[in-house]
Amino acid sequence: MKIPKQIKIGWRNYIVKSCEDKRDEGGNLLNGEIDYTNHIISVDKNLSEDEKIVTLIHEMTHGIFHNQGNLKWRDNENLICAISEGLFQIIKDNPKVFNG
Repeated sequence: MKIPKQIKIGWRNYIVKSCEDKRDEGGNLLNGEIDYTNHIISVDKNLSEDEKIVTLIHEMTHGIFHNQGNLKWRDNENLICAISEGLFQIIKDNPKVFNG
């Protein structure tokens, strides 16, 4: 799987950028981040290829819930992690379904 340069989530087009040393307000290192205002998804360039993909899925899942106006789910990291890890594993275990 390859990280795209942009992705469409609902009607919004997001630019996907590589980053490094991205931190939250508390100074914790982040694997990725979604910027709903500027439509940018950042993914840490130092991650393994699989971690980059799961991080992109994670941030896209935040974007899906944001589009639906479900802020409670959008900000629920446990839910987002469960969904993104599960989807990644399904995609990885069933490549013929997703690669044609």
